[in-house]
Amino acid sequence: MKVISILLAFTLFASQSQQPAEQPKAEMTADVFDNVGMLMQQGKKTNEENVRLKLDSNSLTVEARKGGALMKELKYADIKSAEYSYSKHPRWKAGLGVAIAVGIFALPLFFMKGKKHWLTVKTDTDYAVLRLDKNNYKVILPSFETKSGKKVETITEDK
Repeated sequence: MKVISILLAFTLFASQSQQPAEQPKAEMTADVFDNVGMLMQQGKKTNEENVRLKLDSNSLTVEARKGGALMKELKYADIKSAEYSYSKHPRWKAGLGVAIAVGIFALPLFFMKGKKHWLTVKTDTDYAVLRLDKNNYKVILPSFETKSGKKVETITEDK
């Protein structure tokens, strides 16, 4: 009886040690945020669309909140910069961002009331301008930095 118990214990131990190690939970799950807006140009107008932001292990994904259609996917490896601002309209560092802002967003943004939390993510060929909620920006920014390995630069409003 003792030999059988030892054999069973050994078999159980051996079968458990042959299973692949579980991946950490952070790599398996995506961080998902629902209360996010994305600025979209539609003709000459700029509109804010309600979106779902997903930060998974390889990319930042933006989906329509209604229907879940993929609107944008930016691979972390392709991201060149990420900028956060708290202002009436998105802020960019001088240079390319300003040129993009003038051409795409024009006047409608300057009529927005109150300050908002903005995250602008840029690659060489694409970008996303996201309006974050006052209740989620403190979670989204560090989550983005952790998953992407990119530092989010804070752009302050000139006074």
